[in-house]
Order: sequence, then structure tokens, then C-alpha cells
Amino acid sequence: MRGILILTGALFAVFTALFALNMYFGWITPENLEAWLSAIQNSPDAALWLTAAIILVLSIDSVLTVPTLTTVALAGFFLGPIQGGLVASIGLMSAGSICFFGSRYGGSNLFRRMVDGEEAERLGEWFHRSGGLALILSRALPMFPEVLSVLAGLSGIRAALYYLYFGLGSIPYAFLVAWAGSESSLQDPWRVLAIGVGIPAVAWLVYYTTGLRRAKSSA
Repeated sequence: MRGILILTGALFAVFTALFALNMYFGWITPENLEAWLSAIQNSPDAALWLTAAIILVLSIDSVLTVPTLTTVALAGFFLGPIQGGLVASIGLMSAGSICFFGSRYGGSNLFRRMVDGEEAERLGEWFHRSGGLALILSRALPMFPEVLSVLAGLSGIRAALYYLYFGLGSIPYAFLVAWAGSESSLQDPWRVLAIGVGIPAVAWLVYYTTGLRRAKSSA
């Protein structure tokens, strides 16, 4: 699995570098997002333009790492918990789709150069065995959704299964964070942090400790 580990590390490095560049140059920051969306709110057809802007920003997350949690929370703040959750869900699924299909149809040649056939087969087996749960819980850690979506596209897993698992992790997350955002602001982010970070982190902890117990019992 050496090639897979190298590829995974490279993906994390790329997404981390993109996030650092974004923050350094101030392209899409929490403050900028709030200012842009506030300006749009005062324009004609505000709901339509807010919807388009939020979906666009979340889709961009697939190629330029943006503050996803803040964007989803602002969707709830400006559009309300239901519409904001729906719009954020579309944006998150759009970003995942770009990563999944981009790697499947645009990265397969590079993938075959980096790993041999046996490693590629192991990646596919891992996704069918454990990758689904990892996709569901991927919102717990920054860049995990994008990295896992790229790996899922390379693994050969069926698109329907990918959407099932990724949707189970992303859509409830979107509605919960949008609700928290509708009750909060950038100056009072505690509900957003508690839901957007706390719930996925607890889920990962439960998953990890359960896996350890299973490993000890089978040893």
C-alpha cells in the first residue's frame, strides 16, 4: 500500500497548500464571505443570487480549499435553516462530484503510474469494506471529504454507492450546520462549532474506539 499512502499524503499536501494560499491571499475568507453575502442580500432577487453564490463557493472547495463550515453556516444565516441546508447540500455534493469524477476520468492514468495493479485492487477492496463509513464520517476532519472523494473515484467504486455514502455524511451535516448558522453569527459561532466540529468528531471517536475493541477481541 506504499503507493496509496504516498498518493493520500500528496493529496492532503495539495489541499493544505491550496487552503494556505487562499488564506494568505485572502481570496475566500470567512470575513470576505460574510461581506459578499451581505452585499448580495441587499440586491434584487437576493435569494436566487445567494443560492447561486453559496453553491459556487462550496463547489470551488473541490479545487481551492475554502472555509466550508463557515460557508454552510452562512447559508443558514442568510437563507434560513431549511433553504440554507438544501442549498449547502447541493454545494457539498457538487464539490464531491467534481473530486470523484475528476479523479475517475482525469487521474486514472497518473494513478496507474503511481501504483501497481495489486495496490489498486486493495484500494477498491478497502472502499467496499470500510470506505463507505469513512465517507459518511469524513466531515469530521478538514480536507477528508475531498481526499476521500478523489480516492473513491480512483478505486472504481460505483457512483451510486459513492453518492449514498457521501450524501449520508454531507446532507445531514449541511442541515444541522445551517440550522446552527441561522441561530448564530461569525461573532457568536459556538453553536456552529459544536455541531459542525463536535458531532463528526464524536462519531469518529466512537468509530475508532469500536474498531480498537474489535481488533483486541479478535486478537
